[in-house]
Amino acid sequence: MKTRVGIVGPLDSVSLISSVAEEFSDRIITKPYIYKKLEETEEIVKRAKDDVDVWLFSGQAPYAVAQNTLENLIGFYPHLNGSSLSKVLLDIGYKDHKKLDRLSIDTIPSEQIYETFSEMELKSENLKLNPYNGYKRTDELIDFHYQLYKSGQVDNCITCIRSVYETLKAMNVPAYRVKPTKMAIRGGILKASQKGEIIQFKSSQISVLILHIFEMDKLIGENCASYESHRLILKLQDVIIDFAEKILGSFINQGNGKYFIFSTRGALEKNIQKEIPIFLEKITVISPLYAHIGIGYGKTVFGAEQNAYLALNYAKQYQKNTIMLAVENGVIEGPLQSEKSFTFSYRSDDTIFINRLKLAGVNISTYNKILSIQDNHEHRSISAFELAKWLDMTQRNARRILSDLEKNKLAKIVGEEAPVQRGRPRNIYRVGYIEEDMPSLGN
Repeated sequence: MKTRVGIVGPLDSVSLISSVAEEFSDRIITKPYIYKKLEETEEIVKRAKDDVDVWLFSGQAPYAVAQNTLENLIGFYPHLNGSSLSKVLLDIGYKDHKKLDRLSIDTIPSEQIYETFSEMELKSENLKLNPYNGYKRTDELIDFHYQLYKSGQVDNCITCIRSVYETLKAMNVPAYRVKPTKMAIRGGILKASQKGEIIQFKSSQISVLILHIFEMDKLIGENCASYESHRLILKLQDVIIDFAEKILGSFINQGNGKYFIFSTRGALEKNIQKEIPIFLEKITVISPLYAHIGIGYGKTVFGAEQNAYLALNYAKQYQKNTIMLAVENGVIEGPLQSEKSFTFSYRSDDTIFINRLKLAGVNISTYNKILSIQDNHEHRSISAFELAKWLDMTQRNARRILSDLEKNKLAKIVGEEAPVQRGRPRNIYRVGYIEEDMPSLGN
């Protein structure tokens, strides 16, 4: 299946990118989206998000605008660099016979501009630069160039934005526009194509979701002749059927409160942030028992099922309704229904590290959970109070874990904090190898 690449930009840029993209016609299908104003990018991306696999923007500005629209935007753009600038400098110097020492230039990083001028043996002392990341309003860029030209500080203006170029020309300001080279465009198309292939591969993977309602057998056993128990089972199955239909999947009732839902990774990922937590909430409204969900992805049904069971086992470590996810590369994510969701690995090939963990009495998954929590912390450190809160354990257990890691040189004390109430100050730890000659796992 070919990747659908949405090309966004002004007419001339989209035409140029589309012509280069013909070289990749065996791998991609191009979908051109032309705007007259940069700000139209947001509406274009919103409107066409379901018709496109990967986006290719004409430059960093429309890419930045689109990022504000889609949280999970998968997009690229051809980067402007010294080679792109060199062509414009040749037009100014050799085609138009103008001097190259009094110029204003926007967008391109300063170091690339100075490097280009150095390689071309041009003076750069009088350059006026306005580099930036992301998006800058066109009126700001127009004003930047116009004021410099009006005050006589520059003789020519170089911009990377079409609307800025056209406005300056209309104001009788000598302006030139930098465009990406065909080589840069090919690089952007290749990245988009490769990313699309990865997305399609992942989307076609199998997903298995295991729902386990804890002690369902006891609840039904106590009321096996009750109409209420039968109504409960029917209500649960009704919710499960609705969810399976939503993700284009099928389900199997394994009995004893355990249900399997089979689908594809692509279908499940579209619903993982919103619909799956709602699904769990509906289950818990019907049943008074704990409900856990383990989700697994895999190339085969067996692999996905193994990962789903692994995720379910981690979910059961929480004494509350929990969703956990396991993927093929040994990574666990969750609890997905919580704002405190984090990602960690349950594997390691480092024998020295594993032996130290054994001496500390801490398993690899717990250690990697702590690293993940620490990485999310502003100061890249953690206290027993924070660890207990994140991992839903007692502070006493958290203190024991951090202390044992510290004794075995897998953590060090980096500070103290005063408790809210009376008591001794709490130690603050940084988790990771202590020796400088060893690879750091925590930094």
